[in-house]
Amino acid sequence: MSFLLDTDTCIAAMRGREGAVNRLSRLSPDECRVSTVTVCELEVGVAKCREPQKERVKVTRFFGERAGAGVGRRVGAASR
Repeated sequence: MSFLLDTDTCIAAMRGREGAVNRLSRLSPDECRVSTVTVCELEVGVAKCREPQKERVKVTRFFGERAGAGVGRRVGAASR
């Protein structure tokens, strides 16, 4: 089974919010997916924030930890 992570969940996990971190830690990285919309929303958020370099590191780390397992895959690719 795959789970589609929304923008709020990704942000909460990147901020270290206990609930989001606990939920995601119970999932296999192979079970997590992120839509193109969520990726774009995170990119816009980084571009508009006060400290874009700092936020870019958070986003890169979040996806980097999961990229090998397919979190960066688009929804269409996940359904094949």
